[in-house]
Amino acid sequence: MKRVYAIAAGLLMVACSGDAPSETAAAPPPEPVVEAPVAAEPEVTELPEFNTYSDEQMAVLSAFGMNSFDNPDIKVQPLRDGLAVMFGLGGNVLVSIGDDGVVMVDNQFPEIHEALLAEIQKLGGDKVGYVINTHWH
Repeated sequence: MKRVYAIAAGLLMVACSGDAPSETAAAPPPEPVVEAPVAAEPEVTELPEFNTYSDEQMAVLSAFGMNSFDNPDIKVQPLRDGLAVMFGLGGNVLVSIGDDGVVMVDNQFPEIHEALLAEIQKLGGDKVGYVINTHWH
């Protein structure tokens, strides 16, 4: 009788351990494929009119010879592939153009945004992805 109990106990251990194959066990269902959501392109908005300078600010701009933002004279100096400096109104702008986008260091005045962007496009860039502004104003 002890032998029957030993055999029964052995079979019970194999059955509980999960090592024995089961004819009725089905393969687990495949995990569903979840596709990552596609980010929507950000909406492009028109820039507002920028006539918000105080009289004191206009005096400073005039002292630097910036009486008008119309037709800004922007000079571009390529430094190496994908890197250029732009000289414009009141400062310099560094532009890095790479496979992953365009980065600007400083961007001068909002009124000359379109002129700067036109020069970036001539260099092979598209829209500006990031601006690193080193000025408090």
